Amino acid sequence: SRLGPNYACLFVGYVEGRILSCYTGIKPDLHKRYMDDVAGAASCSEEDLCQFLEFVSSFHPNIDYTWSVSTDKLPFLDICMKPQGNRITTSIHYKATDSHSYLNFSSSHPPYSCKSCTPYSQFLRLRKICSDDSDFDIEAARMETSFCSTRMSE
Repeated sequence: SRLGPNYACLFVGYVEGRILSCYTGIKPDLHKRYMDDVAGAASCSEEDLCQFLEFVSSFHPNIDYTWSVSTDKLPFLDICMKPQGNRITTSIHYKATDSHSYLNFSSSHPPYSCKSCTPYSQFLRLRKICSDDSDFDIEAARMETSFCSTRMSE
């Protein structure tokens, strides 16, 4: 159903509200969610944070949360955020399940409006996500290799 994601978002929002109102321990300072991905930040001890995360994971029997704790980076959606001095740098983040599969170039899609635009749009996305030029250069070289190896295997 087209309304499925909306209902899921409402339900998870309701459950989150219940979690935050029921939990009596130390809570994260920042908690942001987009659909089913959550990013957060906390200034408490790692033990306090893990207690909160374990409470969240066991709160509802039909919702399975996976989480990781890190002091040096925060992956969220396809962005990896890292504190660097007094600013946050961003880079591309690929989930472990990402296969780097794009439109097959030998498919019968229009050559200019689809096939040629796929690399262009992916490099543009990469340029917008990577905040440092040196990081962009590294990731663009990886992406170029990925596109070339896909093209050669066809």
